[in-house]
Amino acid sequence: MKQWEDWIIFLGFWDEHYGDAVDAIGKWKESLAGSGLNGDDLRRLNGRLFNDPRCIIQHSCCLSYRSMRVADIVIEAGWVNDGGLRSLPELFEKVKNGDFSDTYRYPYPNTPVYFLNDRLLAVIGMTLDGKPVIDTFKEYGNKEDRGRRMRELGFHVYCEEFLETVRKNYAKTLLPPVPKGILKLPSAVRQGIRP
Repeated sequence: MKQWEDWIIFLGFWDEHYGDAVDAIGKWKESLAGSGLNGDDLRRLNGRLFNDPRCIIQHSCCLSYRSMRVADIVIEAGWVNDGGLRSLPELFEKVKNGDFSDTYRYPYPNTPVYFLNDRLLAVIGMTLDGKPVIDTFKEYGNKEDRGRRMRELGFHVYCEEFLETVRKNYAKTLLPPVPKGILKLPSAVRQGIRP
């Protein structure tokens, strides 16, 4: 596995900016489909997220997926870099062809990520190539609904549930893509049964 495949982008924003954030990510994924993942594409994502006055991102980070764990009432992880996502394109270019034997290490291991369990913020998490791993607005609803869920579960269990959702969805991103025509075949043909 290449090192960058372990990186997960997380964005936190107010509910009222959810539509703009989803729109910015969608437009970025469209451009990504045409050119493939590279530093320029990650710079385009930064531009869409941070230079569009409609899309206000309150917090952002890129974390090592494999380092994520629940520590008391917060999720901790190895941060790929500090300062949000702004230096991510350069870091990606540095390690894109490497693997975990490379000398690059996460500069902030076991660092709390408080905004992931802040009920006031909606959180979207995705792989570097735009595959979703969590969307708390879809998963739990608005800030009142998220707050209710946190109170019902308690912070520790909520964090475990959050992380379990990320793990389940991350595992799906590793599955090979299904050929487009396969879903349209009659079920008997898919099962190898001749009419």
